[in-house]
Amino acid sequence: MRFIFCFFAVISVICLLILWLGVLSTTEVFNDEAQHSRYTVVAQYSSPDGTNQAVHITEMGGGAAGWCDQFVAVVPTSDFEKQIPIKKVNGDKIVFQARCSTKISATWEGVNTLLINYSDRNSPHSLPFTMLNKDKTQKISIRYLNDYQLGIN
Repeated sequence: MRFIFCFFAVISVICLLILWLGVLSTTEVFNDEAQHSRYTVVAQYSSPDGTNQAVHITEMGGGAAGWCDQFVAVVPTSDFEKQIPIKKVNGDKIVFQARCSTKISATWEGVNTLLINYSDRNSPHSLPFTMLNKDKTQKISIRYLNDYQLGIN
């Protein structure tokens, strides 16, 4: 009887370990400060001349209570191709930030103009946390379109 119990205990531990490793290997997550927050690249939008990327990223953390934000950052393509840590994108390169319930897409209207479409059906009156009109370099103009107000959503 003891042998059977030990056998199933070992099999259970092995199955849990395989499951845990499988989840880690298939998730495109960049860890920041040992699991306190996680970043995922949702989409990237290349500028017409290929010199810049608008990168749509989600950030989650907080354990059981949990929280989720998303943002769009404008970074040079050379930095994005080097796969710089997402933490370094955070901060001064962010041009738009909102809750994860907000639907976001971006399109380049030219080499120096980025259009960010956003809408939030759950909270149409909640404002994004950050909405800058220019990127860090002051060379790229950012325009915004709230799809919910236009009835597109």
